[in-house]
Amino acid sequence: MKSSARRVALAPSFEQIEPAFAELRDFVLNDLQRIVSQEVGGNYAAAALISSAYEEVARLRKQAKHVPFGDRLPVQWRPVAKSLYGALRNGLVHHYDPKLIVVDDRRVELCLSWRERPHLSLEGARLYLNVQRMADDLRRTFDDYEQALRADATLRDRFQSTRKDREEQVSDQYEAEAWRGLLGSAGKEGFPAVESRSY
Repeated sequence: MKSSARRVALAPSFEQIEPAFAELRDFVLNDLQRIVSQEVGGNYAAAALISSAYEEVARLRKQAKHVPFGDRLPVQWRPVAKSLYGALRNGLVHHYDPKLIVVDDRRVELCLSWRERPHLSLEGARLYLNVQRMADDLRRTFDDYEQALRADATLRDRFQSTRKDREEQVSDQYEAEAWRGLLGSAGKEGFPAVESRSY
């Protein structure tokens, strides 16, 4: 108990993590805005970005991947958030096509609507997800997360420690040697020390 209380006492202020939070939020939401402001869309690109951003928010909050996405669903849809999110995110990120949701002997096809179809509307075996609505929901998720970070020292501490975990360590010796060869002529001047990035 003392350890967690001490950790909270040492947690960063919002102002200390604000640049890193703003960078994450702005990268995601600015890219998303560029996509969804088009007259006709990049449905899959927008939905892949949205679902990946929800995954990062979940990781930062130490939640299951589908929870932030599910929090934006109408109440009657929340019990199926895990499979709905999984079919959308995993399908788009790994196959660039949403997976089918299989329930007993029924298959539900996820379809992405740019603007026309209402969000979460069923037409036969097709479930329509409205990309504009999902983009608005993600914006609200970032707004809510910012307010939570401002109010909760434990959450700020988690944000700071989790965002530091953004390195890909090269442990394979052959690959490390290849990197050394590629980077060797550049010298070390242009490369920050591994420990130098702070939040």
